[in-house]
Amino acid sequence: MGSTRYERITNKPSDAELNTMWEILVAITVVCSVATFIILSGIAASPTARRSTFNIFIWFLVLPDFIFSAFCLITCAINRWAPEHGVENSEIMCEWQSMYCTFGLCANPWMNAVTAHELYRLLYANKWAKTYVPPSKCELVRTIGLVFAWSIFVSAWVLFPYWPHQTHIISGMACFPAEYSSASTPFFWGLYIPSILLIPMMYIAGVCVAIWWQGLVKQASRARALAIFFARITLVFALFWVPSIVLLFGGAGESPWVGWAGGAWGHLQGLASAMLCMTKPDIRAAVLKLPNRIASCCCKRAKPHSTRRGSLRDTVRAGGLKARGAAAADSGSSNASMTMSQAPSENGKKEVLAAATASMRQNCPSEISASYTESRRLSVAESFREQMKSFGQLPLGTFSSFRRNSHASQGSQHSGATGSTRRVPHDATPPPT
Repeated sequence: MGSTRYERITNKPSDAELNTMWEILVAITVVCSVATFIILSGIAASPTARRSTFNIFIWFLVLPDFIFSAFCLITCAINRWAPEHGVENSEIMCEWQSMYCTFGLCANPWMNAVTAHELYRLLYANKWAKTYVPPSKCELVRTIGLVFAWSIFVSAWVLFPYWPHQTHIISGMACFPAEYSSASTPFFWGLYIPSILLIPMMYIAGVCVAIWWQGLVKQASRARALAIFFARITLVFALFWVPSIVLLFGGAGESPWVGWAGGAWGHLQGLASAMLCMTKPDIRAAVLKLPNRIASCCCKRAKPHSTRRGSLRDTVRAGGLKARGAAAADSGSSNASMTMSQAPSENGKKEVLAAATASMRQNCPSEISASYTESRRLSVAESFREQMKSFGQLPLGTFSSFRRNSHASQGSQHSGATGSTRRVPHDATPPPT
């Protein structure tokens, strides 16, 4: 056992105790990783949830928790079941764990600070009846990019030579930047801890005081629930990580289990934040719809009835136009294609409608019955009329006149002996001579 405070931080328990610590941490990180991943997937898969600027902030608040938990899961599993590649035998693994732990611990409070600033703008505009203008996509990318870039920069301090900042194995369990000499203590508590935790938490506290002093929450209407939600998110982070840092760096010298308890308590923050996100109605709705979205993407099942109608209409239009072209070719007329001045013949109309019905019956899904096909025939005719009008090949009202006067037209064709003529639609122009 070490005699100085710096040596006691690195005290290592027995191998059996270490294995027990890592096994429990693996179970904790599995639960936290799954919970945070579900929240991330639910928001990302829901267009409705992604429209909210504050849901974007929530997504990037949960992302560091997922990265921290997922990588800790992998590292603890390697330490337990493949110790030859663990942090005790691999300097690269030790530095990597130190970097992603610092990244997760730094990005979360800074994202909370950014969210608190934006929430203050919303509450202020709500109080003074001003229009709240959310940040644009470019502003969001710039702000979030700066937060993550700063977190990566701070996590890389352990790689800088000649800096009094090094990675050590805390209690033989996990690698983390720690004080190791009288020269490193001022750097650790005066620069490192403020950079990752104290400065953003002090800013959040200042914003909360300003909101309370100006009475912004009392006069807020719809924004009140949002303010309370983000206040709980920040409070959860503080309640988990402040005691965790105290136990991890202050109590690890007394007992390795105290340091382990600090690390395990910090991991549970991701689970608590994920559960708190489920209290937000739009995020809860997005998560509950996630299984259906996954099933619709992965399973090759038929489309819903509401979407079959569009594909059915396209199929019928294509089949009808194809049949119409074939009928025009068989007629042998040099002027087979219709123009604005020519209405289709009765035989041509019948061929188009018959071809449309046959194409519809052939290409429709098998679950559509014959009775449904017959009931849709009138809508198919309407679809052809609109399609042909768009190409400028069918005069307005031709098919409607055909439906209204079908029996009269058929009778007029057989009454040539009596001198009657076929009725021509009122909007049709005479053919060119």
